[in-house]
Amino acid sequence: MPGSTLGTAQNIGVLTSFNYNDAVGNTNPVDYYKFSLTGTNNINLLLSGVTQSYVDAAIYYDSNNDGLIESGEQLYSTYASNGGNAQITATLGASGNYYVGISQDSQNVNSNYSLQLSAISAPPSIASNPGNTLSTAYNIGTLTGTQTFKEFVGNVDSVDYYKFSLTSTSNISLLLSGVTQSYVDAAIYYDSNNDGLIESGEQLYSTYASNGGNAQITATLGASGNYYVGISQDSQNVNSNYSLQLSAISAPPSIASNPGNTLSTAYNIGTLTGTQTFKEFVGNVDSVDYYKFSLTSTSNISLLLSGVTQSYVDAAIYYDSNNDGLIESGEKLYSTYASNGGNGQISATLGASGNYYVGISQDSQNVNSNYSLQLANTTSTSNQRLTGNALNNTLIGGDGNDQLQGLAGNDTLQGGNGNDILTGGSGDDLLWGGLGDDILTGGAGKDKYLFQGNGAFSTSLGVDYITEFEGGQDQIMLSKATFNAVTNTVGQAFTNFAVVTGDELVNASNARIVFSQGSGSLFYNQDGNVLGTGTVFEFARLGNPDITLSSSNFSLIA
Repeated sequence: MPGSTLGTAQNIGVLTSFNYNDAVGNTNPVDYYKFSLTGTNNINLLLSGVTQSYVDAAIYYDSNNDGLIESGEQLYSTYASNGGNAQITATLGASGNYYVGISQDSQNVNSNYSLQLSAISAPPSIASNPGNTLSTAYNIGTLTGTQTFKEFVGNVDSVDYYKFSLTSTSNISLLLSGVTQSYVDAAIYYDSNNDGLIESGEQLYSTYASNGGNAQITATLGASGNYYVGISQDSQNVNSNYSLQLSAISAPPSIASNPGNTLSTAYNIGTLTGTQTFKEFVGNVDSVDYYKFSLTSTSNISLLLSGVTQSYVDAAIYYDSNNDGLIESGEKLYSTYASNGGNGQISATLGASGNYYVGISQDSQNVNSNYSLQLANTTSTSNQRLTGNALNNTLIGGDGNDQLQGLAGNDTLQGGNGNDILTGGSGDDLLWGGLGDDILTGGAGKDKYLFQGNGAFSTSLGVDYITEFEGGQDQIMLSKATFNAVTNTVGQAFTNFAVVTGDELVNASNARIVFSQGSGSLFYNQDGNVLGTGTVFEFARLGNPDITLSSSNFSLIA
């Protein structure tokens, strides 16, 4: 027989199907029934057979198990009139005990009633219930392809957490559907400090779904650390099934090494020539990317930021004027930003001294976005013809095949990136061909021929032709940064040099700089006498016949 308190409620036990006829009235105003569930179930309550209006029906969950009905513990309610029926359909979880209360709607209602209860199992799709904390979250592991989970949230299980990781930057889709009571919330979190708590700024995205409706999140996420999905009641007494579908499609960057988040770890483009494009990602796991580049001459630079998948992403050009590896006041030269579907652009003229940096960053916390960065040196590569005068001139070529002529005076001629012709004329001149295959003629005077690339030696330095080298007065200057295998240090007498009779003997020499008497060629023997291919490089050829070089003809600069 049903009791009038939770403690005396008629115990149905595990609910499958239950029918009971009774009455409520002035002498017995309320009947309580108690039941439990072995799993998530779809519940149906039917109240009928009422002989006087009105009779109320409610389902309760005693969340603190104190035997009292308190605020928030009534889950559902309805009422039936004389000759009418009332129904409750709901989804309930498997923890604890539930109660059904049948009562007078108002004093002096004395009525028979018929109560029908049934439960149909609605088991989840995974064996272990997703935990209600980050540390007990259901571990999906590496999210690949599409995975679907069918579960329940409600008063007995207010939130479910799922944990996943990514092996590369990926486009993520979350679809929440199958909701049986409005509303159910979904959110994606990133535990940035890995403390197992959701703190300010760690919720990346959120949405909600109503009964019969769907909700979706699409986002781009990076590959560092763990992410969490939380599915929860939107408000107290929401008890609902749901279907969670998660998918990940890899969106890898275009460069193998991730651009660093400091100037010292910036991705080094080297000398910026032509147009270069980089596809990458910034977000909570990688808030800023830096790129480093240099220029061989004053150049017109274009920056285009596009392909942004979440607004907004910022771009800026910096010049580290004191070379301390920090961005300080006044070192940001230009900035722009791009929105989802929009572009940001910078056009500027930059000088040839030092290193520049491009920084791509989140505009605000929780922006997680792919981007495409296009950097171009748009300086005209037309061939230049530059001529000095009787003074000490400095002539600098561009990216074309230039002709530089110093005439009189102690001139400095710098070729640039093309195949250039440099003629010093009279005076003590410095000739630096730069990259490419250049023709160098010092003329009268004590001339210096400089060989220096952009960092360590590469074949882009080319093979320069010195038309006539005067052994008693001219010098060949080698950059230690470029020819870094040379064992001498800057300021020492140059000794890491040898002369051989033919090119075929260069590889066997112990010296790093080797002159072949037979061909007149200078070689960089990178690994000494270790025989093998790919370590001996010709970088200059002397035009005057039968010349003999010695170590005194060379000097090292930094």
